[in-house]
Amino acid sequence: MTTITHAFCLELDRIVTVDEARFEFLSLSAAKRNRFNYLCTNLDCRQAGVRVFGVNDHRPLEDTEVYKDPHFRKSRDTHAPGCPWETEAITPIQGDDEPEEEFLQRAAKAKISDFIERFTPPSAKGAKDQAGNGDGKDVSSVTSQPPNSRNPGERHNEPGMRSTTVLDRLVTSYRQALKRLSSEELRSLQLQVVGVGRMRLVDYFKAIRYCSLETDQRVIFGGARFIHRFGKGVKFEFYDKLKHYKEGVEIGRYPVTLYISPSLVEAARHRNYFEEILKEPEKRRYFTIYALGHLTFSDKHESFSLVVDDLKSLSLLRGPDKEP
Repeated sequence: MTTITHAFCLELDRIVTVDEARFEFLSLSAAKRNRFNYLCTNLDCRQAGVRVFGVNDHRPLEDTEVYKDPHFRKSRDTHAPGCPWETEAITPIQGDDEPEEEFLQRAAKAKISDFIERFTPPSAKGAKDQAGNGDGKDVSSVTSQPPNSRNPGERHNEPGMRSTTVLDRLVTSYRQALKRLSSEELRSLQLQVVGVGRMRLVDYFKAIRYCSLETDQRVIFGGARFIHRFGKGVKFEFYDKLKHYKEGVEIGRYPVTLYISPSLVEAARHRNYFEEILKEPEKRRYFTIYALGHLTFSDKHESFSLVVDDLKSLSLLRGPDKEP
C-alpha cells in the first residue's frame, strides 16, 4: 500500500505531516500532553471515522539503532473506495523510451517512504515563519495527484511529488535514503532547493569534516558532544576538527562548537520541543546535528563556530544513552 504521509489530527483540527504533529505535541507543556488522534485525510474516510495511528509522533528524533523514524500507519479500519492511500505500491518498470538515469532515480524514490523532492529553507524568500519551529505548519505541496481527489484544497496531502519547509522532515528523508539505497541509487537522487537550485541530494548535505569558512547554503552535519547548558541555551562541540588557513597556508586543526543562545530559544515558538530534546543531555553519548548555518573562526579562542540564525535551521537527534 502507499505510505501515509499526512493525516487529519483531531486535536489540531487540520491535516498534518507526522513532523508537524510532533512539533506541536512536544511544544505543549508536559502537563497538557496527551497522544494525538488521527483520521485518514480522504474526505469519505474521515466522515466514516477511519483511524490512522502515529508512531513516534510524541518523541524527539533519535540517532539510535532501535529508534524508528516518526511515521503514520494504518489501522484495521476499512478505507472508502477510491481512497488514494489504498492504492497498491507498484514496483517501477522502465519504460521503452525512458532514459536509464531517469528510471534509476524513479526506482530509488520508490524505496523512500516520504522522499522530499523540493525544499524551502527558512532563509528563502517567502519562507519566514513557515518552517519547523516557526508556526509549526509544514507548507507541503504535491503534484501528480490521483484524478479522483475529492477536494482541490486537500490535494497536497495525497501521494505524489512532495515538498517541505521543515528541516527535520528533509533530514528524515535523507537518512532513509542513506539506509535503504545503494551508492548508485543515492547519487541519482535530485533535490530542488528554493533559492539555490537543483542538485544531487547528497551534495546538499555536507559532513562538517569536509566544510570550510566558504561552505554556504548547505546542511552541515556531524556528531557532537554536549558541553554545557546556559539557562535555556546550550553548547556542543563536534568530534571532527577543521583545518584553518592563513594566506593559503594551513596553520592547524581546530575544534568546532555550536552555541545556541537563550534568546534564540526564547524567540522560537517550539522552544518546549527544543527543551524536550535536551532533557538530561549529559546522559547521552552524543548528539547528531544538522544545521543550515555558516562557519566562523575566532583567533582569540582558536576555534571554529557553527552559527545558525534560528531554531528552524537546526535539527538535533539524540544519540543513545551512555553506559551505566
